[in-house]
This record gives sequence, C-alpha cells and structure tokens, in this order.
Amino acid sequence: MTKIAKRIAKNKEGIDRSKLYSLAEAVKLVKARAN
Repeated sequence: MTKIAKRIAKNKEGIDRSKLYSLAEAVKLVKARAN
C-alpha cells in the first residue's frame, strides 16, 4: 500500500467527510488548505 504524503495528510485534517458543508464553508476550508 502506498503511503499518503505528509502534505496531503495535513490537508485532510479538520475536514469531516461525513458532514455536509455549505458552499461558503467549503470554499473557506479549501482556501485555508490551499498550497
């Protein structure tokens, strides 16, 4: 199995995959984690 890169693993922190985010909230999360 391949190992997830540290950068990708860090970006996934704080995002709940079972939660449905509003568009504004989702954009805010993406911008905060943009590299």
